[in-house]
Amino acid sequence: MSNRKKLAYVLDDSVEFSHFLKVELANTGIEFKFFRESQPFLMAVKHEPPDFCFIDLNLNQVNEGIYVIKAMRSVLGSGMLIFALSAQAGDELILHSLETGANDYFIKPLDRTYFMNKLAMYLEERSDQGDRLGLYPVMNDYRSVDLEFDCSISHIDENGIYIDGNMLLSKGALLYLNSDLFLEFSGSATLGPLFVRSNSIQGASGTSYLEFYDPKPDLLIRLQRWIAEKNESSHA
Repeated sequence: MSNRKKLAYVLDDSVEFSHFLKVELANTGIEFKFFRESQPFLMAVKHEPPDFCFIDLNLNQVNEGIYVIKAMRSVLGSGMLIFALSAQAGDELILHSLETGANDYFIKPLDRTYFMNKLAMYLEERSDQGDRLGLYPVMNDYRSVDLEFDCSISHIDENGIYIDGNMLLSKGALLYLNSDLFLEFSGSATLGPLFVRSNSIQGASGTSYLEFYDPKPDLLIRLQRWIAEKNESSHA
């Protein structure tokens, strides 16, 4: 594994939160850069992309945090970890941030143990996957994608699609996928939107699970029929 110090950007106008990160993560080897305004933050991201970042959703301008997340995903794709911050649990703004491209969120004031454990889980997963399997770049702007690496659709159920291959899709990516297999139940070779929910690794290969994102009822009906026909033919 690489010994390079991880770089994190923080977009937050809260002095208390910046101090919290400096104190609690002082011994983790993470280098932090703090920003209070979105434009300098986005310029820094473009010039020197960090490994991950925290973005406060409750900035001065309405939907400013959402705009920042969307801008980052449109330029950098889904390879960077983005954590949304909000002072309100259950806030619709949090749900919007996840739909826009945030990987996860934290509620202020932060619970130290929960925050540290969750952050460590993400960083360990990302480091392990980055070392053992490459992350396939996906732009988070609802475009259709042809997966140009060694992979195959291993399973389709009523909830989503499993893709096995020598690369992984970054969690949180939202995309349309192209495959002739989809013609059998959807009437189109393009299916989506699909949300990359999770990744797993087995030896030298990995599996990305893509969940159907707000599927239309008629698609689910056709998919259920297709699955039933496949099951009947396999037992014939």
